[in-house]
Amino acid sequence: MIRPRKPLTVGVIGAGWVATARHIPSFQRDGRVRVEALLDPAPERAREVARRCHIRHTYGQLSDFLAHGLDAVAICTPPWTHAPLAIEALRRGCHVLVEKPMAMSVEEASQMVEAAREAGTSLCIAHNFLFSRSMRRALLLLERGEVGEVQHAIALQLSSPQRRLPSWYPDLPGGLFFDESPHMIYLLRRFLGDLSVQQA
Repeated sequence: MIRPRKPLTVGVIGAGWVATARHIPSFQRDGRVRVEALLDPAPERAREVARRCHIRHTYGQLSDFLAHGLDAVAICTPPWTHAPLAIEALRRGCHVLVEKPMAMSVEEASQMVEAAREAGTSLCIAHNFLFSRSMRRALLLLERGEVGEVQHAIALQLSSPQRRLPSWYPDLPGGLFFDESPHMIYLLRRFLGDLSVQQA
């Protein structure tokens, strides 16, 4: 008799919008996953989100959170926190899903990759637009040969000052561009292959 596999236990770091509107609901719709713990430096916010999202455990310290024995961690915090949080979680044996942008520098990103390799754990960046309906449709048309070969691409991203923006984006080098440009870059790479940046 084949026994059903136990759900992966997941912990979420950060109790802001991207965690509550994107990561937690997505995990909770998937029967292979159980959101077990939430870490946020603001205890009241962590407790409120945990109550609303039916998460059993909240933590204010990374060491206590990682001692919970989680299978995987989702990092939903500002970009400058990604590398230290991911590296520590990877070293503690957790698989890591981290929001984009992955890190603040090539050096930080390389350290994250190295930590995953050394620990034998998986590191994944949340490049969610790759899985949007429009992208899946475009890729399907390409695979079927219905639209010919991609020769070049132009990426344009528009925004609105009225949309919900992270409060921390002005602290990034390049501001909102640093936070949003990964979407354009990973989509371009998916259609065109590796990019060689000639001028920036």
